[in-house]
Amino acid sequence: MPNWCNNNIEIRGPKNKLEKIQKAAKDGKMLNHFHPMPAELSETTANGTQRPELEKKYGFSDWYGWANNNWGTKWDNSEVYGDCELKQDGKEYSLDFAFDTAWAPPIGAVEKYLEENEDVSIKLWYFEGGMDFMGVYYDGEDEEYTISDVTDEELESNMKEFEEQFNILESREMYREELKEQEEEEAHG
Repeated sequence: MPNWCNNNIEIRGPKNKLEKIQKAAKDGKMLNHFHPMPAELSETTANGTQRPELEKKYGFSDWYGWANNNWGTKWDNSEVYGDCELKQDGKEYSLDFAFDTAWAPPIGAVEKYLEENEDVSIKLWYFEGGMDFMGVYYDGEDEEYTISDVTDEELESNMKEFEEQFNILESREMYREELKEQEEEEAHG
C-alpha cells in the first residue's frame, strides 16, 4: 500500500482538449491520456521477469517500470475530488480538481502532455505528508519543498498558496494537540 500524494490541478486551454482531460480524469485514466502506456506493457505483471523484447521496444520489461519512469508514479489517478467541471471565462476554458497518486506527483505525464500541447497550461500543486515533501509544478518549472522545513509563518505569508490548497496549518495544529495529550497522559500515567 503506497503513501498517497495529494494533487490539486488547474488546467487552461481549448475546450475540446479540456473535455477530453475531464473525461479521462473522471474515468481514472488521466495519466494514460497525457502519456499513453503501450498496451503491450499494460498487460504485463511486475514480478521482476526480464523481457528483452519489451525492454528493447519500450525501455522497460513491465508496466510498473514504465509508469514510474514516464508518469512519475506507478498508477493512474485516483477518483477525482471537487467539481471537475469545465469553466469558461471569455474565450478561455479551465478545469480545476483534485486527485491522489501513489507516492509522488505525476509530473512526467504532465510534462509529456505539455510538450505535445503548447496551447494548454497546467499548474499542479502536490503534497505528500508521509514523505515530507510538497511542491508546485507550473508549465515546466517544478519547485519542491521539505514540509518540515517550512514554518507556520511562511505558510501564512509567502507560501500561502500551499496553505490554501492543503490546509497544512490546521493539520499541524491537530498534530500538536495530539502530541500534547500524549505527553500529558504519559506524565500522569
